[in-house]
Amino acid sequence: MKPILLFVAILLALPVSQAASCNSRLQTQMNADYQKLLQSYRKIDPQFQEILELNRPRWVPGTKREVIFVAHGFMGSPDEMKWVAEPLHRQGFSVFMGLIPGYGASSRIANQSTYDHYRNWYREQIQMLAQCYGKIHLVGFSTGALLAFDYASSHPEDSHIASVNLISPFFSSHSLWGSLLQKIASKVIDQISVADLNAISHFPDIQVMIKNPKAYLADVPLRAASQIVDGGERNLNRKISRKISTPVLLFLSDRDQIVNQQESESLIRNTFSQISFVHYTRSQGGPHHLMSPLVSSVAGDVAQKITQFVKTH
Repeated sequence: MKPILLFVAILLALPVSQAASCNSRLQTQMNADYQKLLQSYRKIDPQFQEILELNRPRWVPGTKREVIFVAHGFMGSPDEMKWVAEPLHRQGFSVFMGLIPGYGASSRIANQSTYDHYRNWYREQIQMLAQCYGKIHLVGFSTGALLAFDYASSHPEDSHIASVNLISPFFSSHSLWGSLLQKIASKVIDQISVADLNAISHFPDIQVMIKNPKAYLADVPLRAASQIVDGGERNLNRKISRKISTPVLLFLSDRDQIVNQQESESLIRNTFSQISFVHYTRSQGGPHHLMSPLVSSVAGDVAQKITQFVKTH
């Protein structure tokens, strides 16, 4: 090969080589972090052995030099976000589906984590991804959306954040009574089984847990729920000096019986200047888990809109 052609070939191969090396380092770090997580779970519960494979953190490198950081909701796991993550990966994006500390195992373990644990973990994941990627797109559901909002609104200077996609973000409860009941219950008992809660209430927004039990905790960790309520209140009370220009895509549904829509919409509109809002009426369908086709008739639309939004930012 002539010297000039060899030089061009080396230049073309260099970005690919660098990307592969960076992905390898990320994988190594993620594996180490996962082992630390397992060790922390075993300290809390000596009988704990392993997290089911579908509930573990997932890292899938893509062809684009952009990454999607996907965060699940309360009691959930990375598995509940696969319907959003898979279309994005098919478009060439690298996808990291994180496991929020305390989740993926038992309510006993989940009850030991605080909102500060969640918040610090989320920041550390972004710092890790930023080592390899110039553009990071945040996709979160419920608690995961709360964390995405928290990071983006408290780090407006972070140029890595290319877009924020919020599915049913939780900041406060749909009903004052429900919030008070949860706070009182957490002082008396630590958990209640999903099966018992379903038998008592037939609550529509836990039906996904009945249909796909392996992807969720079997018991509701009430102390962990109190931590999420605390995190929501912190963000509602945060003072923003000026609106943030990061593009935001927000999904809310009238059939959601968990999220206070008015407060969620108002907070996001008061914090960000570039907002695309998708509102599903009661007749359109879609409970709290809007992205899950197991319970939501608009799941495909949610995935499509997020994919298009990410592609354009």
